[in-house]
This record gives sequence, C-alpha cells and structure tokens, in this order.
Amino acid sequence: MAGELRQGERITEESVAASMQVGRHTVRAAFAELMSMGLLEHVPNRGARIPILDAERINDLWDYRLTLEAGAMRIIVERQHDLGSLEQRTQDLLDLPADAPPAEVASVHQRIHTSIIELSGVERLHEAYARCEAELLWVVSTVNDVYDARVLGEIHRELLASTRAGGQAAVDALTTDIEKGRAALLDSIRRSTMSRAPFMGVMPAHALPRGDHV
Repeated sequence: MAGELRQGERITEESVAASMQVGRHTVRAAFAELMSMGLLEHVPNRGARIPILDAERINDLWDYRLTLEAGAMRIIVERQHDLGSLEQRTQDLLDLPADAPPAEVASVHQRIHTSIIELSGVERLHEAYARCEAELLWVVSTVNDVYDARVLGEIHRELLASTRAGGQAAVDALTTDIEKGRAALLDSIRRSTMSRAPFMGVMPAHALPRGDHV
C-alpha cells in the first residue's frame, strides 16, 4: 500500500468505475470487501471515504494484534517450533537498504509478524489475524515516517534471538516491539494534530489523541 489517498477522502463508485473502466457492480463488490477489511468507511448517501486514523483506532488495532501475536509466540516457544521462516523474513528486513521506500519496509516488516502467527500452526489464529493484516499495512503506510529499515532490522534481530532463547523472554521481546510501534504511531498522530493546531486553545482537549495505552 502506498498510502496515496488522504484520510477522510471521499470515493464514489462512479469515479472509480470511470477511472478503472469497470462496471459499478464490480466496484460495489470491491468497496464491500475493503469495508470489511477496515480500509473504507460507508458514508450514507455519499459513497465511501478513507478512514480517519486516530489514537482510538490505533489502540484498538494494536490491542487486537498483541493478543494474537503474543498467544502465537507462547505456542511457538512451548512447542519449540522450527524458526526457519522467521529467520528468513528477519534477514529480508536486515537486507533492505537504508533508503528503502517506506511501503516496502512496512511490507517486509509485516511479513515477520505474519510468520509468527503462521509458525504457531493454529489455523484459527491465522484466520483471526488475517482480518487485521490489511488494516495494519494501511496504518503504517498512512503514517510512514516511523518505519526506518535499519532500526527495525536491529529490533527484529533482537526479537529473533529472544525467540531462539525461548521462555517468557520471547513473549516479552515481542510485546516490547509491538508497544514501541504503538507509541511511535501515537506520537506521529499527536505531532500531526499539533502541527494543524499549534496553539492548544485552537482544539478542544477531547479531540486530541490520547496516549493512555502506551
């Protein structure tokens, strides 16, 4: 995902059908799928729009992923599953150049976390995680200034080492990684909000992003 569409931007079936030269029935089906993935929101009598990314949405999504990934990690270390795919995907991240496009960094990084779910071997966990993968990529493509290839590479090198060691340390390392991502995203949202309202009095306090869960 390139994150080219702005948050809150309105999209209509007519405009998409015309630009892509497809029928509106096809577009309507695509809209329904994107809405189920959290990538579009229905606006009554106005078509659809790109969701607004705020602290509440980030916290809800990160709580969901943390529950699933931490559960998967416990299974991996308890059953001593082979870590081959996790090792390869971590190396893929380490091999990225420092100036790799943010969208590529986000995609390669996400594959590491997807592999943790896959390595658990629990199909229901995989199905549950699949429901948030696209939204995770959308979030990081929308706020792409927090993803640095070198920094992420080192973080996940340490995560891999902790996973090899096993035990609670592996779960703790994963939790720390996910929470760092949450904090960075919330900080980016906060800075973006403040840049649009440089004086605290411009915006009501209840409208500012909250970092309660960081």
